[in-house]
Amino acid sequence: LFSKILHQRNINGPHDSSDDSSSSSDDSDSGYSDECDSNQATSGKTFRQLIPLENDAFQLELLVKVTVFQSVWTVSYTFKLEPISLERIHALETKLQGLEELQAAQKRSPPRRDKEMVHLDAISTNNASVNDSQVRWIVIDTNGFELSRSKTEIRCLKAGWYMLSLAVFLAPNTDNACVELQVNGKSIRRGRASIAYQPSSVSCVCSSYLKADAVLKVVVPSSQDVAAALTAAKLVG
Repeated sequence: LFSKILHQRNINGPHDSSDDSSSSSDDSDSGYSDECDSNQATSGKTFRQLIPLENDAFQLELLVKVTVFQSVWTVSYTFKLEPISLERIHALETKLQGLEELQAAQKRSPPRRDKEMVHLDAISTNNASVNDSQVRWIVIDTNGFELSRSKTEIRCLKAGWYMLSLAVFLAPNTDNACVELQVNGKSIRRGRASIAYQPSSVSCVCSSYLKADAVLKVVVPSSQDVAAALTAAKLVG
């Protein structure tokens, strides 16, 4: 086993293959070939010579003659090959073995995932009436949201794409009353309860990208007997 530590390339030419310089180049190649010992092998227009050096090193010389259109180019390469110590070979084998064991362990173990999905499950408090248009919440279960002190806002703690679902049951005081799901004060989904003073339900489902610290809020019209449920689930990826 040898390591290549020297790479030298010389280009001589071009020579016109139709003039006398072509024969001169051929003579030079022939002379080079005569000098090669039993370690030399020729294949077409490529000549190789392996020369032993001190300390078990070798020098490999390559001579290639390339014809381009009417010109002949002679390209020479010189490589110096030195032996690799057994210690280096052993170190390389150890590293390769370690990589193979690591790869095998990764294949055996399933990919690590966050086992607990980022989600929110909240319901409204006992809203006998809503006059300030904001639903107050009780968070049943969550691992990525927090409820404000006023209980009217729910803050997202982890950015990402979420599937949001809202259901509101109410008896609005006006016709065509509008229920809105808002993010940072902007409506992202709305629904209408068409008949006043009649029990109605409004559902909103949507997907939305929530930045960290985004605020969710549900705005409803003045109404009696409001009940609401809000869920959110972070999409994978």
